[in-house]
Formats: sequence, C-alpha cells, structure tokens
Amino acid sequence: CLVLKSDGSTIYATRDIAAAFYRKMKLTTTDAQGVERLTTAGVLMATEEPERFFPSAYIQAVCYRGLVRDSADQLDTLDICGPLDEQIATACKFVRRNMRVYGMKDLGRTDIPQYSMTAVFEAITNAVAHRDYSITGSKIRLHMFKDRIELFSPGGLPDRMTVDELPYRQASRNELICSLLARCPMPVDIPDCTRNYVMDRRGEGVPVILERTKHLTGTVPEYRVLSESELLLTIKALPEGSVEKFQQKTRLIQQKTAEIHQKKVSVQQKTSDDSTEKSEMMMESILSLLRENPSISQKAVAAQLGTTRENIVYWFGKLKSKGRLIRRGPDKGGEWVVTK
Repeated sequence: CLVLKSDGSTIYATRDIAAAFYRKMKLTTTDAQGVERLTTAGVLMATEEPERFFPSAYIQAVCYRGLVRDSADQLDTLDICGPLDEQIATACKFVRRNMRVYGMKDLGRTDIPQYSMTAVFEAITNAVAHRDYSITGSKIRLHMFKDRIELFSPGGLPDRMTVDELPYRQASRNELICSLLARCPMPVDIPDCTRNYVMDRRGEGVPVILERTKHLTGTVPEYRVLSESELLLTIKALPEGSVEKFQQKTRLIQQKTAEIHQKKVSVQQKTSDDSTEKSEMMMESILSLLRENPSISQKAVAAQLGTTRENIVYWFGKLKSKGRLIRRGPDKGGEWVVTK
C-alpha cells in the first residue's frame, strides 16, 4: 500500500500502518457502528473519483473565442475531475494550453504570456481549497475569454470576511483540506514559482495573485461576491498592444537595476581602495618608526601612533606575512629588520 507521508514523500506500508496513517491525517474516521469511513477530505484527496461521492466536486473549464459566453464559440472544454491536487495541475495546464504567448525580441527571444501562471496557479488553488463543498449542483467554473479569465468558486467568503480584506486577512472554510494540500508536492511546473508544496499556509496567495497580475498587465484582479453564494475572480489578460509597453517597462527596470548594481560596485570599489590606502599608510608609519629605532617595542609604537597594542600586534603580523619585516634576536634585546 502506497502512503503519502506528512513531509510529501511516499512509502510502502502494510494495510494496518496505512489505516493508522489515514486516521492520523483525518482521512478516515470511525462511525457510530465502529465502521471506518472516509471523511470528506479523504474522499476529495485520496480517491481517484471524488465526483462519485460529491457530484459537483470538479472544475468546469471552458475557453471561448470571444468576449462573451457562447456555446457556438467554444475553442476548448474540459471537465476536470480527480483528487484535488490533480485538479489544480490539470486546470493550470488548461490555461497554459489556451492562453496566447507573445514574443519579445531583444537579445534572443523572450516569451510574454497573457497571464502570470503563478497568479493563475494561486487562484485555482484557492478556489479548490476554500470552496463550499456542501453546496450541491455548483462546481468551480474556469472560463477563459479573449481578454480575461473568470473563476467562479461556490460559497461566499468565510468568517464574515469582506472582499477588501482578502489581501490582509486569513480564514479557511476547509482547514483540513488546506492542511493536506500544504503537504502535497507541487503537481505541475510553474515558472517563477519556487514553492515545493501546493499550498502556502502563510496566507500569501491573494497578494501574489494581485501583485503578479498587476506587474504583467498593469491591471488589478477583481473579486466579487455573487448573491452571498459564489465568489468570482476576474483576471485581465495582457492585451497584444501592451507587449511593447511591457517590453519598454522591462528594459527600464533592467536599466535601473544595472545602474544600481554599478553604483553598488563603485561604492564597494571606493571603500576597498580607501581601505587599501589606509592600510598602506599604517604599515609605512610602522616601518618608518622601526627604521629609526629597530629596538622599539610594540607598546611604544602603539603609543606613538595613537592606537592600541593589540592593533599594532595585528599590523606587525601583516608586515611579517608580507615579508616586509623580520625579527632578529630574542624578544628582549633583539631588533626589527625592515626588509622592504
């Protein structure tokens, strides 16, 4: 029996060990008659066909050619079923397959997508994790148009949260599902996404959706609650005519970044040069005193240069390591010989 561990890895285990693990993860529970049953989270996360138990637990994905819903104008349709992490992966692939990708020619070719796939991934993950699975006959709807994505998630906002509070507050309708998704390894490759697991428990999903989309398209995604029973997220696409503006913006950012880097390098170089100059001055001052009086003590050198004996011991060590100074004779009665 294959078991998904809490750290995202998998192991082979006996049925008894697997059963104990499922109980620990709350994928199963024992009913009043002592029979072990799957929990809602267990059905949604650990069965191949959750829709057999919850007929609306799937994503309806449709891509339209134009700007309105028209069954005669559909380019692609797919009912996305299976465990929740697989639904998320398949939905992301559906968007990637149907969105346009523009080419920006600079030094080579740079692909500019209509949508930030990181924002799309976060939006779909949030919809799957936070939807209300108790509402029958209402599935997640992922509708793509020429100029936007509309993502409908069954259920209003939990815990009396408002749309304006979404970027700042954290609330979960399905705490166990969120916890399990936070243990699932990433099921799909998303560019610029460094996450190892499906969900981030720090509540950064909505800010990422807003910021990544604004950076790409210059527009902010819009959330709306429909009749207190459905949450609609609209993400605008990057218009074809905006690619040149995006290219100019990218070049400006790259130019500013290069300027900042150059200033930083200049400051570091100046600091290094200043430090080197001060080091040379200190060593020459010490050597000058030793040329005049080879028997002078380190304590006397420190007093004449206005510094500590510990500091002078450090500089004597530097001079000896550079081969510019050697000691002839014993510590008492000997003398310093300047070689360079």
